[in-house]
Amino acid sequence: FSDRNQLELQAIANAVTNAKEKAEAGLTTLGKRIGSVQSLNINTQWQQPAILRQERMAVMSAEMDSAPEVNVGNQTIQASVNASFSIE
Repeated sequence: FSDRNQLELQAIANAVTNAKEKAEAGLTTLGKRIGSVQSLNINTQWQQPAILRQERMAVMSAEMDSAPEVNVGNQTIQASVNASFSIE
């Protein structure tokens, strides 16, 4: 979890790049170019694997002196972007 913020920023950067490339691809076909960004909405989601949540619940409900090590598996960080550009 220590690099979650960095991974989230990378996912956002990738989503913004993808949005720009898609806009450029569509406008190039029309002989136009994208201009400045008019609006940019960014949403991110982070999801733990279901098994991790289940293991945490089991640890929380059990009476133990120390929690066992838990393999966190893969986490998913998803970023979506809605961007509006001016057209030149």
